[in-house]
Amino acid sequence: MQPNRSSQWSPILLALFSGLMALLFFIFAGVLLIAGCLELFGIMPKTFQNISPGQPFFLALSLITGGSLLLPMGYYNIRKLLGKANEYFEIRKLPGWGVLFITIIWFLIVLSGDWLVNLGATWGWLVELPIYLLAVSIPIYMFLQIGLRGIPLGSKLRSWSIFGLGLVLGPILILISEITIVILSVFAGIIYFTNNPTLNQELLAFSNQLSSINTINQVQELLTPYLTNPWVIVIVLSFVSAIVPMFEEFLKPAGIWFAVNKKMLPRDGFAMGILSGAGYALFETLNTAGNVGDGWGMLLLGRAGTDLLHIFNTGLMGWALVSAWNLKGGLKLLGIYFLTITIHGLWNGFSVTVGFSSLINEFDIKNSWLGGLSVVGVIGLAFLSVLMLITLCVMNHKMQYVPVDKSQIEV
Repeated sequence: MQPNRSSQWSPILLALFSGLMALLFFIFAGVLLIAGCLELFGIMPKTFQNISPGQPFFLALSLITGGSLLLPMGYYNIRKLLGKANEYFEIRKLPGWGVLFITIIWFLIVLSGDWLVNLGATWGWLVELPIYLLAVSIPIYMFLQIGLRGIPLGSKLRSWSIFGLGLVLGPILILISEITIVILSVFAGIIYFTNNPTLNQELLAFSNQLSSINTINQVQELLTPYLTNPWVIVIVLSFVSAIVPMFEEFLKPAGIWFAVNKKMLPRDGFAMGILSGAGYALFETLNTAGNVGDGWGMLLLGRAGTDLLHIFNTGLMGWALVSAWNLKGGLKLLGIYFLTITIHGLWNGFSVTVGFSSLINEFDIKNSWLGGLSVVGVIGLAFLSVLMLITLCVMNHKMQYVPVDKSQIEV
């Protein structure tokens, strides 16, 4: 019987993709390191200098981390091309007290990082670099522990490939789709304003006002009517709570779409989904390196919840994808897809509510109906986090079973 052509080409394509993306990550990291050094020693012109002297180093660290985590994907695909035997992949299980201990350590790390940022020491960012990396990676590792403990993961080839595709392919596809949406929205807006002369004049007047602003008070006066306009809020919420989740939840498990086959069980899809979601979550959270500054601790606490969201939702989608493929569960897949959109939409909606409320308070806008909604947003985010964490534990417990024979590894 002739070998499957796609199975022959997939390790070549994956190895090339891994090597190319890792190389790009390392090149950009090198550029940032050079820029950071020039800035640090006062060689770079002030026009191009960052607010924080350590910011280029944080971004470089993120890129180096991402590039390094892509290398195993290429390595194991090259091993397959060379005819090497598959190796079994497993995440070493931690006891319950170990999970609790590491979680407490993570809280202390986040608090210490926030304290260092607020301290404002000139060279404090040198100490913050390893703290930042630990603060970003520990929550994702802990969610992997919770979601994958006791579930066989198959080969290192499959596991690292799924993780790597989640780390890079998912974000690339989502970025392309969101840029496309923005471009189409701009064109639609241009057509709409062109056919409405009154609105066109209002937009021109707004642009003129914006160009003549000199003080923060003028900014507040100009933006206040828009911040408190229910229609503006509805449009923003519609975009972040409906359109964005629809594309993200479909594209995040991109690697799983190509990996699903008839030999897989639904728990394989669940495990692959968690790995893919962990890769995507890591990519997104590493991108927060550019926002290191005041409120860094709260940012990372919030990002931990978003990490859980991505890991949980992609795990559900992976489980539903394999179920639909092997068990003809098309309706289940559709139902899970809309469930993940709903969860993601609620999460984004609560986050936007907190953001709007903070902006309202910062602008000191009185008697705004948005002023007190931050409490609702925080409670909503906390409730969703607890619900997802409990459900992840329950699903993991349901999918555990006796370890497989490691000599019979499904790629």
